[in-house]
Amino acid sequence: GALSFSVPSERAAWTYTPLTEFYKIKDPEAALERHFEDLGERPFLAGEEGVRLSLAGGQKKSALAVLDRTGAPVLRLPAEGDVLAIPRNGAPSTIILKPDNPVLPGIAENETYCLTLAGAIGITVAEATVLPAGTRKAICVLRYDRRTNRRGALQRVHQ
Repeated sequence: GALSFSVPSERAAWTYTPLTEFYKIKDPEAALERHFEDLGERPFLAGEEGVRLSLAGGQKKSALAVLDRTGAPVLRLPAEGDVLAIPRNGAPSTIILKPDNPVLPGIAENETYCLTLAGAIGITVAEATVLPAGTRKAICVLRYDRRTNRRGALQRVHQ
């Protein structure tokens, strides 16, 4: 586990930057592929203003938000017409992405298959899918430590 100290963020300050805008690439899959390349150069977008990410584990990964057609964050796996965005100023993410690894071909598909199989035999698992990104793929996992309140606002669930 980890302990993190920071200044609490105000919901009014939360913003989301679509990957297409951040990388100035119109094609969403190409922007996501560029994001995966960026993870090798600066994990968790280190040094980027307003971005604060922390995810355990040894593999490269990223926490993003799924935005619906109105630009609002939604707690679901990406669907047609949704936008992937970088959460800023304390805004919560909704998904975790782990890009494929050239040294371990098929890892995204294998991990998704294992989660699906575990769910099929009754083990509680997070929702996951394989997400294409140009020539790359990633396992996309819905954050289980998020929820929406009665007003539909996204909230973190502290573990």
